[in-house]
Amino acid sequence: MPREKARTKLLACGIFAREYGLLDAALRARFEPVFVDSMLHMHPDRLGETLDGLLAAAGDAPAVGLFGDCCPRSRELFSGPARARVACVNCVELALGRERYRELRKARTFFFMPEWAERWEEVFARELGLGDPELARDFLQDEMSQIVYVDTGVVPVPEATLAEIEARFGLPVRIERSDPGALESALRTALDKVDGVDRAESADGRAADAGDEAASRESGPPGAGSAEGGAFEFLFSDLVERTMSLADRPADCLAFIAHELRQLVGVRTIFVYADPGPDPGRSPELALLAALPERRRTIGEGGRLLEIAAIARSGGEPFFIRPGDGTRAGSLLAELGVGESLALPLRYAGNAVGAILLLDLLDKANLGTVIDTLGRLSSVLALIIRTARLYGNLEAAVAERTREIEVQREAVAASLREKEAMLKEIHHRVKNNLQIVSSLLHLKMGTLDDPAVRELFSESESRIRAMALVHEELYRSGDLGRVEISDYIERLARSLAAVGDVELDLDAERAGFPIDAAVPCGLVLNELVMNAVKYGKGDRGTVRVGIRFARRGDEFVLEVRDDGPGLPPGFAPGKTGGVGLSIVEALAGQLRGELLIGEGKGARLTLVFPAP
Repeated sequence: MPREKARTKLLACGIFAREYGLLDAALRARFEPVFVDSMLHMHPDRLGETLDGLLAAAGDAPAVGLFGDCCPRSRELFSGPARARVACVNCVELALGRERYRELRKARTFFFMPEWAERWEEVFARELGLGDPELARDFLQDEMSQIVYVDTGVVPVPEATLAEIEARFGLPVRIERSDPGALESALRTALDKVDGVDRAESADGRAADAGDEAASRESGPPGAGSAEGGAFEFLFSDLVERTMSLADRPADCLAFIAHELRQLVGVRTIFVYADPGPDPGRSPELALLAALPERRRTIGEGGRLLEIAAIARSGGEPFFIRPGDGTRAGSLLAELGVGESLALPLRYAGNAVGAILLLDLLDKANLGTVIDTLGRLSSVLALIIRTARLYGNLEAAVAERTREIEVQREAVAASLREKEAMLKEIHHRVKNNLQIVSSLLHLKMGTLDDPAVRELFSESESRIRAMALVHEELYRSGDLGRVEISDYIERLARSLAAVGDVELDLDAERAGFPIDAAVPCGLVLNELVMNAVKYGKGDRGTVRVGIRFARRGDEFVLEVRDDGPGLPPGFAPGKTGGVGLSIVEALAGQLRGELLIGEGKGARLTLVFPAP
């Protein structure tokens, strides 16, 4: 008759006690559970002793550990034959899944499992050393952006308690639903590892070792050191990864590192010091680069802490400082009234780049692990800080150069404004001079008796007025280099039509013309409108003049038409036209255009020229 298989000991954190009761009955039948006070993870030595005693009592019976890396010895305790551990960093990661947990951690989240929420005041006062409500509030607001309650489904969501927590800490409280199958799946995987050892009857525990190595790969980065370093290795590696993501914002790196170290290690204050020179690591001086909380910056800039930072920088390894411990650093801490602290030298490529001071430790439970991990990551943090400093110096140099360019640009702009004012004055004076010439011609014309000569003077006056109008438009314009041609055409056409008995039909498309194109264009319009008024009236005494100006692809079209008797058959401007049309032909050539004669009732002359 086959021997009945022994039940597997389940040594579990009490945080999962009620969640375990919701698991499949058949799975629970495989285990003999023992739940340990969840708050023992704040006292790793006592937790390790408790698990040692429980495993010793279990003897050779198979055992599974439901503890994350918050139990520093969990990998050691549950390795070997008939042993396995659930692979997770902590209970929250197991409940929410690795990716979601990391997302929330990066968002600076403080977590409450159901059990912790029920006794949250005790957790803060007894376990975290934050019995002072104001201190607890300041600490959480400095370190966290939100609080998340992990709803595992074992109890109704404690809305009133969460509202009280939100009011106490001044942070928003959100609810995250846990993965209902995560715990069951993790326990079945651990059982499979234990069963695999039993089937193989492997005395040396190779299968368990392989399983634990797999768990190690799942719960921490490759190359993790001792078992005690697992959780901190993972968390600090995550810190490095997230800091590297700030490569495009190097100025934020220092504050970010200070914030994350303060949260991970658990200290009240953190100061980051570095060589203030352009090439960090070359100067004996130190400057405070980052302080958290920022309101304590003045303390960090004081002589005593600068001296402690210099002591730390000169050392090779991170070290623990106890006030009044007989060392110079300990004496300085005592004078400042600061509690037990850590000092971390920052060295890279043989250069002492700076130091980090972590003041007033809140929890010394994992002190050895913290110091060891900080020591191994010192060069990485030093490189990041050195790079951030170099980028900062580069940014300062770029900012200074930018300021110089802005000064030069303002000088150029001032010079340009001065030249614009001078150019406006020139256009104004040219316009005035042309108006004076026009007025002189008009006065002289009044003394003439010969109608033919008077007409010549009138035409010359009109041409001068057309040129003066261009300079007036430029003087009035915000752009001294270009004339708004539609406005110019309208003003010129209406001034020409003001002689009386002229009905004007105007359609001008907006376009900006340089002065060397606006003047000939205006003179062409002046000649064509004068001809339309002069010859279009005939015996009627009135005339309708149509003006159209529009863009057609890469060309402009200026058309002037009237409803008069029209042009004689075989009319050619260069041969049968007068002086005015000869001028138009010459101006058309200046614009690289062509003058076209239209057929039908009335006269229609069209100038087509490329866009200037």
